[in-house]
Amino acid sequence: MKFSKIKLLTLFLFCCGYKAPPPGKPDLEAPIINVLNLREKDTIRDSFKITVSVEDKSKILWVKLLIDGKESQIDSIPPYEFLISPPYNKYEITFQALDRWENLGTSKVFEIFGIIKDTQRIDTIPKKKRKLITP
Repeated sequence: MKFSKIKLLTLFLFCCGYKAPPPGKPDLEAPIINVLNLREKDTIRDSFKITVSVEDKSKILWVKLLIDGKESQIDSIPPYEFLISPPYNKYEITFQALDRWENLGTSKVFEIFGIIKDTQRIDTIPKKKRKLITP
């Protein structure tokens, strides 16, 4: 009799301990991120607006811009847009999106290059054209 009570109690605890997903069909797939106006190895000269679209069965909570692996900007209202300035050398840009079921989608890594205007240093000017100012 004791043994059957222990079995019954164990069965009851296992059944009640099961966590069911919230009502409705849970989404188990990560969001798919499409970067609309940025290509691999792009070169930018001025501030540049990147537009991202995200496809998923459920609601998207946020889309995050990562520059060189560090969080830079977050947008939660579609269309997801991010404004970046040109890098001194290069950026590795990635996007992440989280849906309401906590599935995290990640885009491919985009390597972009920047050109900074009017950055001529004095050591790049030929010595013949330099003028020395003496007091």
